[in-house]
Amino acid sequence: MASRILGLVREQVFAFLFGAGKFSDAFIVAFRIPNLLRDLFAEGALTTGFIPVFSGYLVNESQQKAYRFANFVLSLILLVLGAIVVSGILGSDWVVRLIAPGFERESLHLQSLQLVFGPLPADLGGTWNKFSLTSLLVKIVMPYILFVSLASVVMGMLNSQHVYLVPALSPAVFNTVAVVTGTALYLVKPDITMTVIVWTWGALLGGLGQLVFQMPSLFRLKFRFRFALSLRDAGVRKLLKLIAPAVFGLAATQINIFINTILASQLEAGSVSWLNYAFRLIMLPIGVFGVAIATVSAVQSARSAAGRDMPKVRRDLASMLKLNFFLSIASTAGFLVLGGLIVNVIYQHGHFKAFDTNQTCAALSLFAIGLFAYSSVKIIVPVFYALSDPRIPVLSSFCAVVGNLAVSLSTYKIWGFKGLALGTTTAAVINFLFLYMAFTRKYGGVKGHGVGLSFLKVLFSSAAMALILWLVMKLDFITRLLSGSLGIRLLVMLGLVLLGIVVFFGTAVLVRSEEAKKFTSRLGFRLGSQHR
Repeated sequence: MASRILGLVREQVFAFLFGAGKFSDAFIVAFRIPNLLRDLFAEGALTTGFIPVFSGYLVNESQQKAYRFANFVLSLILLVLGAIVVSGILGSDWVVRLIAPGFERESLHLQSLQLVFGPLPADLGGTWNKFSLTSLLVKIVMPYILFVSLASVVMGMLNSQHVYLVPALSPAVFNTVAVVTGTALYLVKPDITMTVIVWTWGALLGGLGQLVFQMPSLFRLKFRFRFALSLRDAGVRKLLKLIAPAVFGLAATQINIFINTILASQLEAGSVSWLNYAFRLIMLPIGVFGVAIATVSAVQSARSAAGRDMPKVRRDLASMLKLNFFLSIASTAGFLVLGGLIVNVIYQHGHFKAFDTNQTCAALSLFAIGLFAYSSVKIIVPVFYALSDPRIPVLSSFCAVVGNLAVSLSTYKIWGFKGLALGTTTAAVINFLFLYMAFTRKYGGVKGHGVGLSFLKVLFSSAAMALILWLVMKLDFITRLLSGSLGIRLLVMLGLVLLGIVVFFGTAVLVRSEEAKKFTSRLGFRLGSQHR
């Protein structure tokens, strides 16, 4: 939660400095390239494949053999991703043409205008048109993928040995560096081009910080890195067999974001930014709840599968899904009712205007509908890999991509960026439903663990919360307060969020939600311990 809240502060600083336009679009696209690779390979396929193999060594053999395997993997990453980083830097123009072809067409259009009217100002095109600026930023930020990939393996090593706090806090280092960089830029006030260049260097430094921050914890567990390569090692061969299908199995969201970036680059300026700002808000509950649950779930599933305890795998999956539904569906209801206010309070400062708030809120509402599916996929996919069954996530990912393409291509020229948000949500729902039904068919599913009933209870509680919040926001005095200063709007937003939490938990307790009971009993235990 600390790292995600800092991430939200980082986005606030970014919105203040750049708003939604050429410079924000350029950084978002440039950073998206290594970030997509991070999500797909580092925190996706690599971690998904690495944790079961590493845990298998710990459970069935020894820590020494597990560390030997980890050294092989870290060495391989240094070689392979080092080559990818160099290629990305040398071929940055080609990379931008691939992910944002609309930027190049805009650049060619500006060049034709210069032939007629002479040199243009930099903010309209000139030397730093969107394509050339994005290409420069790609050169700067490409090594980020190497740093965070190494950090992800270190995170997997720590999690597998039940060290969770330091790895979970490591993204806070990245966000802290970004916030400090943004604050310094605000105080110094360089021109906008230099501002976005310095911000990009700050992002690269933050990625390095994520790795460095975790190393002392790993050293305390007696790990020492030694460069060594062995493609004949049984663990490495198993990992490589898992990575290829894992890339496809976890790729749906990343491929869909990639497709949406290509399409959004051809829409009005700011489309890339509006989608990014909205998705960042959606990533707050996913990061706080979904990733936290998925991290524990991946380790639990790997250990249960290693011990061939299938009933425990099903029981743990059911428990994790119910907890995720409880938190994510309530978050969806909150975003649908309070989304406009949240975007207004968080983003609408500096270069981020009221028009940008309206556009971001529209994308947020569409993304929010699929929030439960985004986070559930993060929980259920690692279970298949723990069971050495990568084929199903691959098929599921393929179906999700097809669904996104069908919706996005048929709507983006009519609804613009909103059609792209709808396509992403559709893909997430397809992905989750396919995985859930496949697990039920092949492994007996989670029948008898109350997942369906839990879903309905959470849906009812969330609807009750949304209705109360909607009615309160219609009150005259609340409407007047919402037109007041930022401080007043912030207090109103926090008050409404608190009211929503109270109504949601109160309703959930009334309908005897198992998850609400666990939360309240745990809170009572904490309070009792503090009192004693």
